[in-house]
Amino acid sequence: MKNNIVLSLIFLMIVALALEVSATVGVTSFYYENNPLIVNPGEVKDIMFTLQNHGGDADAVVRVELAAGSEIAELTDENLEYNVPLDSDGIPVPMRITIPKNANPGDQWGVGASFSIKYKPKGAGSVQLSSTYFKDFKVIVKEPSPTTQATRKTDLLNSPLTSFIFLIVILVVLILLIKLISRKK
Repeated sequence: MKNNIVLSLIFLMIVALALEVSATVGVTSFYYENNPLIVNPGEVKDIMFTLQNHGGDADAVVRVELAAGSEIAELTDENLEYNVPLDSDGIPVPMRITIPKNANPGDQWGVGASFSIKYKPKGAGSVQLSSTYFKDFKVIVKEPSPTTQATRKTDLLNSPLTSFIFLIVILVVLILLIKLISRKK
């Protein structure tokens, strides 16, 4: 009995491998593990994942769901099921990231989406294979830029008025030096 079950499972695996459709749907994003999205408090950023289907022999339907980061992220398309024909490239999946205004420097979130892929073979068979990918990245609130007081000090040193005053002081010192040298002679 156990041998029949084992043989049946092996037979089913061989049949499944023989009927396998060769397809390759890829999901890309500008942001990933070593390249987080860096934002400011209160910032709204529109980004996108991109779908492509190369190197196979089947069209695909991709269902996208937000898997992490729902407190700051949302998928903005109304229909989250994408047709990805064979040899297609650059099918956008837009996402909006909204950072709270009260976010602190160093705050971070994990944002991700799951991509459930069903392949539709072009041949006569009705076999459908499916897989799921998960893409995620970090969103990090950056340190604030220098304070406005520090900026004002820098601006004051580089202002035309400061340059003019500096020039007048140099002229006065030169005139005094010339008078002092002419008296000694």
